[in-house]
Amino acid sequence: MQNNNSWQVIAEGVIESHGAKESIVIAVSKTFRIDGSKAQQLLDGKVRTIKKNIPRSQAEKYRSILIELGVKASIRQMPDVVAPVSPISSPASAPSTNSLAGLTLEPMVESLQVDDPAIAPVVTPIAIQGFITCPKCHTKQKPADECKECGVIIARYRQKVNEAQDALQDVPDDHEPPHGLSFLNSLPKIYLAIAAVIVFIGWKFFLDSGDYLPVGNNSHAVAQRGALTESFSKPHTDLQHLRSLVESERYAEAEKIVQELQDKVLIDILWEETYQDTLDGISAENKFSLASLNDWISQSGSAIAYLARGAYFVTEGINARGKRFAKDTTQEQFAKEEELHELGIKDLHKALVLDPQLFPAYTFLLMTASSATDTSKDWMDKAARIAPGGYYFRYQYLRSLMPKWGGSYAEMNEFADSLESLGDKNPRLWLLKGFALAEEAHTAMHADKFNKAISLYSEALQFGIARDWLTKRAYALEMEGEDKKALADINLVLEIYRTSNNAEQLRMKAHLEQKL
Repeated sequence: MQNNNSWQVIAEGVIESHGAKESIVIAVSKTFRIDGSKAQQLLDGKVRTIKKNIPRSQAEKYRSILIELGVKASIRQMPDVVAPVSPISSPASAPSTNSLAGLTLEPMVESLQVDDPAIAPVVTPIAIQGFITCPKCHTKQKPADECKECGVIIARYRQKVNEAQDALQDVPDDHEPPHGLSFLNSLPKIYLAIAAVIVFIGWKFFLDSGDYLPVGNNSHAVAQRGALTESFSKPHTDLQHLRSLVESERYAEAEKIVQELQDKVLIDILWEETYQDTLDGISAENKFSLASLNDWISQSGSAIAYLARGAYFVTEGINARGKRFAKDTTQEQFAKEEELHELGIKDLHKALVLDPQLFPAYTFLLMTASSATDTSKDWMDKAARIAPGGYYFRYQYLRSLMPKWGGSYAEMNEFADSLESLGDKNPRLWLLKGFALAEEAHTAMHADKFNKAISLYSEALQFGIARDWLTKRAYALEMEGEDKKALADINLVLEIYRTSNNAEQLRMKAHLEQKL
């Protein structure tokens, strides 16, 4: 006979109705105290049993939490009889590698037994009780991850309080304090307790409030923001029209569009955004075909035709490699990237032979460089002689100085500092002084060190505005319960980069507004 204590929780392996996969994985990892790889398995399309043989009321709470986190979940009543299952090729003494904090990430098997209550302390204060009281502001409210009044992440705040309390309890009363602190023995314990509370409050204040800074408002940051806004306010090329000109073999008209941008940039460097965006847009994603670009070269043979096809090859090489870490990228992807980049390099060199003034060719050449070399430095210097205030070729050279390409943060900062005298030619160059900080912030983000990332992005943003920095800081702020600040960052992106593809930012905005 079935009873009320025989229920199981099922993760369906797919996203519920909201949230990006990356943010769901991180939220699951933090809530259930499991590593990211295990959390990812909850969204791999396989049905998995999360918990078994628990009361229905508790099963429903687990399901509610999973759904709230963005994982589609259900509950089922257990059958009357469960046949035992023997381990497969596993010594009895070996610990299970598929069970962490109550989550058994295996394909669902009716007889799989799960008996790990470690998750209970995480769930109970948030979801099991009918009402909860915020541990920070003491507001009574319905169960939720964050306080509706003060916005603190409840589980994380409780954890910090517990850690502080544990630290105090770790010192036995009969141990003498460290040398120089023996006078503490003579103080009443109530004074020590008060001092501990003061220390904790101070630590909490600095931890929660000391990392975040508004975007920079110094003269250089203001100038960079103004130049960025002006750059994005200039008319951008209609890529569909440009593609139709190439496909209909109206090459002279297509070349006129690019040549006019070249001429404008040499007069006003803030046209560089439109120029670079046009060449970046000659891609398969925008439905430019290699066949039409080949015809353009065979019939026109112009420097701009070679520049266009060279840009196409470089962009497609980057897309073939993908955006994952090297350890997650196949040799086939690397080989395809190298093949396409070699074709692009040939076209770009040909373009420069035909017209040495086409400095964006150097930007694309620098995109193919995986590290800083004498050759890449020469490319950057040649571009600078043509367009002294140019931003994008310097940005690409700065990327080659990153630690992951064999450079260092010191080298990045040294290069950025060397450009200070050019800030008047193009205020956008001030932003490059924040790139080493931003790269450190990216590393912190990948390690789920969100407070550190917020601090580093905040420092980087003192040099100006960058869409990627603001978007990632908004994500880190949300993970730390700072939804209002996160929304402010996203709104700033949408204000300045209004002509860009902001699909990700618009999704984040809707998500944050719904939470607030």
